[in-house]
Amino acid sequence: MFCLAIKIEFLDRLLGLTYSTPRNKIQTCVERISTMLKNHEEVDQELIMVRFNEFNDSSLDIFLYFYTKTTSWPEYLRVKENINYNIMEILEQEDVSIAFPSRSIYLEQSK
Repeated sequence: MFCLAIKIEFLDRLLGLTYSTPRNKIQTCVERISTMLKNHEEVDQELIMVRFNEFNDSSLDIFLYFYTKTTSWPEYLRVKENINYNIMEILEQEDVSIAFPSRSIYLEQSK
């Protein structure tokens, strides 16, 4: 007889920071979020990825990928919420803003 343990995947997600975010702040946020996940009791420690991933159209993206330990959907949502609050706290402490999709329009003046 065996027991099958199922891990619910925390959605691989991109966390978009504003383009005005300095490189050192991005590095600090990546390190602090990674440390937070590695110290979180309800995150499976087998695979945690937190990386500065991409220069997107409207943001500098940090890639997050990890699993929770729970197989219960309500518990998963509680853990996810807790992690989101922890990420928000880190960003607030580092004075870093989350980007939102935007476009700049430049109007050329005719002479």
